[in-house]
Order: sequence, then C-alpha cells, then structure tokens
Amino acid sequence: MQLPSDTQRAEPSTGALQKVINHYLAAGLLHLIHRDPKVSEEDKRQWLLRLRAARWREVSTNIALQYDFEYLGGAKWLRKRKDAAEHFHARVVAMAAEWQAAAGVAQGSRSTG
Repeated sequence: MQLPSDTQRAEPSTGALQKVINHYLAAGLLHLIHRDPKVSEEDKRQWLLRLRAARWREVSTNIALQYDFEYLGGAKWLRKRKDAAEHFHARVVAMAAEWQAAAGVAQGSRSTG
C-alpha cells in the first residue's frame, strides 16, 4: 500500500496523536513480552520506569521515526506538541497505577488462597 503524497496528508488531530502514543506504548510492552514470554513483573516495572524517566525529546524522535511524521517535520514537529508530551506522560503514569493495582490484587489473592 502506498501512502498518499505529503501534500494530501493532513496533520493528525490531537485524538489521532493520542492513539499513536497509546499504540507506541502497547507495542513496546508487546515487544518486551514477545522477546521473553516469561518476562517478570519486575522487568515490566523497570521498562515502565525507564519510560517515565525518558525525556520527551527522545520519545518524540522514536515516535516520529516509527510512525512517519517526516512529512510534517519529524521529531521537531512532534516535540512542539505539548499536548502529545502531556498525554505520553499521563498515559505512562496511568499504566504504572494500573500495574500497581493489578499487582496488589494478585498478591492479595495469593495471600488469601
């Protein structure tokens, strides 16, 4: 499949950018799991901590390369999107909370069982 020319492709909306970021995070986690199906919760937590510590400059470069934002100006264009940076960091923090809650439920079920 060939992409439309750069003059025909529109700038992605905020919602579309949020979906790209969500996909980027999910794909990173899936890659980690596929690399080692027996990946531990600690490995997942370390991956998440690295993401939390990552600078938006580095993350935006990876996203721009992976999702072809070159026609808009690549990582430089994406770095200027403060809403995208805020969504990325909010999503990572939410993932951390979800994992912590899931780990607490798993530990609680083990201790009562």
